[in-house]
Amino acid sequence: MSDLAWTSMAAGSLILLIRTPLLVAPDATMGIYRALLETDVRIRLLGACTAPIGLALILGAHGSGGLTGGAVSGLGWLMLGAALSGMMLMPRRYRIVAEVMMDSFYDVRRPLGAVAVGIGMLLIVLGMSGLR
Repeated sequence: MSDLAWTSMAAGSLILLIRTPLLVAPDATMGIYRALLETDVRIRLLGACTAPIGLALILGAHGSGGLTGGAVSGLGWLMLGAALSGMMLMPRRYRIVAEVMMDSFYDVRRPLGAVAVGIGMLLIVLGMSGLR
């Protein structure tokens, strides 16, 4: 069992856990997201929780080639970059960008949630196929 398989399944499960509520109750989910982005301290705490997850994805995919390794590593770099540059260093600007994005994606919340759930399930399936 490779580290990449476990990392891929963990990332897929995390994506499913976070994005599935967009399909079921998009208004309540957006309310929770807005509450998380109210203060600079909450945004920094969110970044402090996101950065280790991104680092774990990068380290889990280290040394693994192929599509799965590249996808998991890319997701890790994206999470680490957003956590360090946006959430930790510039939380006020991160809040402005996040609010603009949440307002502009109002009509396509459920389709975006469906795409995210599909990506999460794909990562889980790719991880399970790596366990064989």
